[in-house]
Amino acid sequence: MNNIKCILLDIDYTLTKNDGTISNYTKEVIKRVKENGIFVILVTGRPNIYAIQRSKESNANSIVIADNGALIYNYESEEILYKNEITKDILSEIWKISLKDNVDCVLNAVNTRYRNIRFADSKYIKTNSFINEINELQECISQIVISSRDYSQMLDFKKAIENIKEIEITNTNIYINKEKEYYFYDINKKDNSKGKSILRLLDILNINIDEVICFGDSMNDKSMFDVCINTVAMRNANEELKRMAKYITDYTNDEDGVAKFIEQKIISKKSY
Repeated sequence: MNNIKCILLDIDYTLTKNDGTISNYTKEVIKRVKENGIFVILVTGRPNIYAIQRSKESNANSIVIADNGALIYNYESEEILYKNEITKDILSEIWKISLKDNVDCVLNAVNTRYRNIRFADSKYIKTNSFINEINELQECISQIVISSRDYSQMLDFKKAIENIKEIEITNTNIYINKEKEYYFYDINKKDNSKGKSILRLLDILNINIDEVICFGDSMNDKSMFDVCINTVAMRNANEELKRMAKYITDYTNDEDGVAKFIEQKIISKKSY
């Protein structure tokens, strides 16, 4: 692995521990890797504002891939490197369906998340912007997140959007366990994925695919594994993803599996 120029990291349960924290040891390893000329880039299904927060916290590079690959953003230069925008017509249709089915509709933009004004008094008030209708939007939207505590409501919503051919559900927890605290759908334009955005970014950075290594834990990372040669599944990863991986960490996310793998397999193999 002495030719690695870019490390791609999923965030939740890969970079972070089960309690959502990032250890000082992991932060220090990432800092050392960056100092020696290797990009460390976070790739997540979560919104851009979350990716930026985690990137800064972990000492990663200022480029992030967010919204399941729908957005590539450099927060240091405030530059959008790629964006797969959802049209206003589709946003309006999904917004109306969400109101009818009484599910929470969140619209991810570059710098904020838009929610219906009815949630203005909730815990989201510090991290969201609030609108009454789609026409009030001031930014382009790259991802929609639908959530509810009601399982049947979520199934009704899914059935209602099946005829909208331009979009697809790119991630969900609804099939994993019916006893979840809440259920969600990540919705993006079709032909959108982490893997495709990785290829776009590598072209921008002029890095070859064999000079990249990616880390993940869930089937939401499958598209990364589809395009990368050097793939690493966490010890705590989904079993199907493990079968796809070239490597599996010796340690879980709760045991700094990413940092230990990087230190042992990448830093120790390089001659600086």
